[in-house]
Amino acid sequence: MSQGALSTAAVEDFVSRLTLLEADVSDAERLRQLSALEAIKAAAAAAQARVAVAFDASQRAHQRATGVPAAKVGAGIAEQIALARRESPARGSRHLGLARALVTELPHTLAALTHGDLSEWRATL
Repeated sequence: MSQGALSTAAVEDFVSRLTLLEADVSDAERLRQLSALEAIKAAAAAAQARVAVAFDASQRAHQRATGVPAAKVGAGIAEQIALARRESPARGSRHLGLARALVTELPHTLAALTHGDLSEWRATL
C-alpha cells in the first residue's frame, strides 16, 4: 500500500462509525451533515469507478494469461462488480461502462465526483 493510502479496513471502520453521527444538533447542522454525507457518496462513487476499472483490467489480463479465447475475455466481470455493489447484473454492466468513461474519457467529471461536487447521477447524465 502506498504512503497515505486508505486501507479497506479503514473504509469499513468509517462506514460503521457513521452510526455515531451526532443527532442532537440544530437544523442548520443537520443540513451540513446532509451535505457532507452527499459529498461522501460522490467521493465513494468516484472511488468505486477507479476500483471497477482496475478490477476489469486485472481480470481481463488474468483471463488472457489463462488462455481464455479473445471473444470471451471480459465475460463475467460486470456481474462480479454488480454482486459486490449489491446490484443487478444489468446495472453492474452500466456501472462498469460509466466507470470506464469516467476514468478514461472524462477526467474532469471524475475529479468533480471525487471532490463531492457532482453526484453519481449527474455524472451519468
